[in-house]
Amino acid sequence: MGTEEIHDKINNKLYDVEEVFHMKLGTDMNYRHSYIWQLVVCHAALQISWFIGLYTLIFYDTKLATIIWAFFIAVSSTQGISLGAHRYYSHKSFKATKSLKILLFFFQTMAGQNSMFTWVWNHKLHHTYSDTDADPHNSKRGFFFSHMGWLMAKKHPLLIQKRKQMDISELLADKMLMFQYKYFLPLYFIIYIFQNLFIKTFTKIYLFERLQATNSNISWFLTLADGWHNFHHAYPWDYRMSEFGNFTGTPAYLLDFFAYIGLAYDLKTASPNIIREHMKKDGDETGQKMLANNENLKTSRRSEDLLNLFINLD
Repeated sequence: MGTEEIHDKINNKLYDVEEVFHMKLGTDMNYRHSYIWQLVVCHAALQISWFIGLYTLIFYDTKLATIIWAFFIAVSSTQGISLGAHRYYSHKSFKATKSLKILLFFFQTMAGQNSMFTWVWNHKLHHTYSDTDADPHNSKRGFFFSHMGWLMAKKHPLLIQKRKQMDISELLADKMLMFQYKYFLPLYFIIYIFQNLFIKTFTKIYLFERLQATNSNISWFLTLADGWHNFHHAYPWDYRMSEFGNFTGTPAYLLDFFAYIGLAYDLKTASPNIIREHMKKDGDETGQKMLANNENLKTSRRSEDLLNLFINLD
């Protein structure tokens, strides 16, 4: 058995264990989260800012340089989350040099989605206890809560309990991670003032929370191809995240580039055979269609090969 297959089996086993946790914990729909009004006001202000920024962009004479700069900031901060917080720290999908880590920390801070440490801690809980009361953005509580409400609500007691029990010693030992955590707010405001763009925060702050482990064209577009969530929950350590097949996106291409110039290495992927087997068993509608198309393609090729064989015999 090859190293890749052993790695797949280990991660598949971990995935199965997570599903057992889900079944045991569940969601108590009688519980009602309390909202923190200060946070509600802050997030409401961010939403108002989003509309002001969009209105200004559309109806005022915005300079081309400003639009280009805004696009650069949006894409860069996206990669701080997609590559830095998500792929690198949450799932260890690849290894990075110190230079790349510093760059990803800068971009992740720019995104304004809490410190890297807080983001990763929440995301590890999300994968371990997905769609239960120990999941920070439990999708069972509805669209609003899973996308925005959880950021303004008091944490569920079960979540607090499981968070204390989670082993985060590796995160605490990372000096760069803890430095950003300790000085996140000063660093964020310094970067925010430096870029001097009003439109950045509100376009990025809500785009990375998913509804459930299902595929979404909308999420794929808004997150630059991180919306194929079904694949990601099956193989969270695959650096492509969910861009398997025809859905390759910006973060994977960018990571390939970093690997090409020597800033990233040991990019992890799930083998095609393992992916196909998982798709047969647990794949959603998109996965089943891909399998059917592949089977039809194989059948067509076999028919063509047989026809060519008979022609050559003649």
